[in-house]
Amino acid sequence: MPKKTVIIAATYFYPEQMAAANRLYFLAQALSSRYQVRVYTAAEDPAEAKRLLAARAPGFSVHYVQKQTFSISNFFQRFFREISLSKNIYAATEFTGDDTVIVSAPSIFLIPFFVRKNRGRFLVIDIRDLVWEYLLQGNIIHKISGYLFKRMVLHSLKRVNLISVTNESEHRYITQRFPEKPVVLVHNGIDLSRFRRIQERMQSRESDGSTIAYIGNVGIPQNLETLLRIAKSMPGSRFIIAGGGSDLRRLMRKAEEMGLSQVEFTGYIEWEQVLEIYRTSDILYAKLDPSYMYAVPSKLYEYLSTGLPVVYEGGGAAAELLKQFKRVAIVGNGESRKLVQSFAQAGDYKGLSTENIEHIYSSYIRDDIFIGFTDEVEEYRNRK
Repeated sequence: MPKKTVIIAATYFYPEQMAAANRLYFLAQALSSRYQVRVYTAAEDPAEAKRLLAARAPGFSVHYVQKQTFSISNFFQRFFREISLSKNIYAATEFTGDDTVIVSAPSIFLIPFFVRKNRGRFLVIDIRDLVWEYLLQGNIIHKISGYLFKRMVLHSLKRVNLISVTNESEHRYITQRFPEKPVVLVHNGIDLSRFRRIQERMQSRESDGSTIAYIGNVGIPQNLETLLRIAKSMPGSRFIIAGGGSDLRRLMRKAEEMGLSQVEFTGYIEWEQVLEIYRTSDILYAKLDPSYMYAVPSKLYEYLSTGLPVVYEGGGAAAELLKQFKRVAIVGNGESRKLVQSFAQAGDYKGLSTENIEHIYSSYIRDDIFIGFTDEVEEYRNRK
């Protein structure tokens, strides 16, 4: 008997180097064990994307449409380009018979295209971020846009068969608004190969007892100037800020002005370099702006996989996750004095937390999570 078909539609996919793209690659892999999977997505250079994908020899096919570059900081340009891109992805999608269709946000404009023109197919909306809620925290233009996007998405969700979310906060948000809809929790987690590479590298760990590392995006929402002020008050500690972003150059100039010779900026780095930072660090720092109360960065699962102490500045869904683990300090945004105290206390821990490593392995390995999701898709599809 031929396999049934699953279509995945998303604006981000491999070879893009971002969490959403990486997550969907592993979802497609898991689904391909049971279904014929076709992915419809976009790339700035479709030919090069196909070449890189072919080297991986995945068990699924990917169709790329052309993605035009645009300024992320220009809200209106991004708005119209996202709509155009979503329309092109939908137009390129080839439906065959009784397909299952998974539309993955955060690109919310894909959702109404697939909902409005759905013809009795089993439709799954994979919500990765409540983007509209973040916009509601911004300026007047963002607030109005967020309100309209929220109405658009929530209206569309009334007509889907299954909704998946990535954390407990998102699950509560959706089930409160759609108590009659099936909603499944699919944590981002960490893929098994990456988890194992971290364990291998941490076996040869080197520690000077004073290295604090931040790994992730260096943008305006992260507001990492807080960390520079902390570094100023902790001259005996070494700080690494690893990653690229829109605020990197400004922070580098600021650190130079403050005379912070113990703060190292790496810019964008490859995965092997990230592993080396984990191996030589003592404390890992993470931060989220209060506007992102529903978000859980995938990087936190990596942090916890190292067994190192984690200091998190923020609240919301990420704090809810971290409360399950040991050697974690959660500090409110802007509480500099508590941050310094938390860094000092975290520095007293010896060795790695095997409890945290085991908890990640038993509950948050992406390969297992997506196999479970595949089972749930099959179960709800059979009920249709």
